[in-house]
Amino acid sequence: MPRRCKMKCYFGCNDSGPFHAFPNPESVIVEHIERFNDWKAVLDLDIQKIGDRKIYNNVRLCGNHFEDCFKLPSGRLTQNSRPTLFCNKQYPNNKIDESLDTSETRDNVDSWDIKNGNDKVEHVPKELPPRILYKIDAGPPSCAVKIIADIIGLEFAEKECDFFKLEHKSPDFLELNPLGTLPTITDGKFVLSDSNAIMKYLLSKYGKELEESLYPSDIESRALVDQALFFNAGVFFIRLKAIALPTVFGSLQEPTAKHLEDIESAYGVIEAYLRKHHYIATDHLTIADIAVGCTAFALRGVLEIDENKFPGMIRWLQILSEVPKIKKHGVSGGDLLADILRKQWKKNKNVEKIYDIDISYGIS
Repeated sequence: MPRRCKMKCYFGCNDSGPFHAFPNPESVIVEHIERFNDWKAVLDLDIQKIGDRKIYNNVRLCGNHFEDCFKLPSGRLTQNSRPTLFCNKQYPNNKIDESLDTSETRDNVDSWDIKNGNDKVEHVPKELPPRILYKIDAGPPSCAVKIIADIIGLEFAEKECDFFKLEHKSPDFLELNPLGTLPTITDGKFVLSDSNAIMKYLLSKYGKELEESLYPSDIESRALVDQALFFNAGVFFIRLKAIALPTVFGSLQEPTAKHLEDIESAYGVIEAYLRKHHYIATDHLTIADIAVGCTAFALRGVLEIDENKFPGMIRWLQILSEVPKIKKHGVSGGDLLADILRKQWKKNKNVEKIYDIDISYGIS
């Protein structure tokens, strides 16, 4: 059982490193106030550098006594000074029931602050929590994020969400992302949704020299990239959602004439952009091409692009499809979505009513 210092607080560690908990700070006796403040100051510095985490059960504790840590020049715990013990369940009035199994944890403490220490604590793991990408492989926004991550060499633990089962609307997912949209990423403790925001974030943090090319800092060039991104989010991708969601969640049997008219109108906007530049916003590849291109790869499976009307768009998509990482994620994702829609239209032939669907439903 871990020893408890005279302040009635505990030292502990788990796989993330050492921590110190104050279950009842008001009980600190007067002669230890200064020690209490010194120790808390050390922890506060660690919080600023590493950040807090929470742990609620199966906490592995060490029984280091309060005064031992201050014998070290750094004022922090070391691996050798901390015997590994387990904490038993604590009952009211800070009593410990030593008869219980040592795997039991104190259940009257809401949370524990885990402090990873600083670089001098050699045993502390250096790795941050994993980056996770919540996505659907058939979703153009998810494909765009995967392309950017692949281009800059960034690895994610990918979690495919079952869109048909509305996993992205589950309570657990909504706690992570209240919008319930895909893709969503976690980078350590940081959570971000919306594919455009994610791409810009990843480039800013991890892109290094690639950021300037893919999201140029020149004011006018960046404005044109943003213009194309906003066109995709507010116009072009909406054309796809207006068909995909009533197909998947309703009973749409085929695109309507209005659907096809709207898609062709959007093709015309892209063609106009491509008359001014070799790519959609500038004369080189940017995140605008990736975002708009992923939507186009899906929509061409709904409405074939007329080479006579839109030769620039045909040329542009051919160039994009020859980029290996775009072909891997964007082209394959677009083909997958188009195939899903065609199969669903056949199934919907037996359904009479076409339902009204909220087109903001879950992908961004």
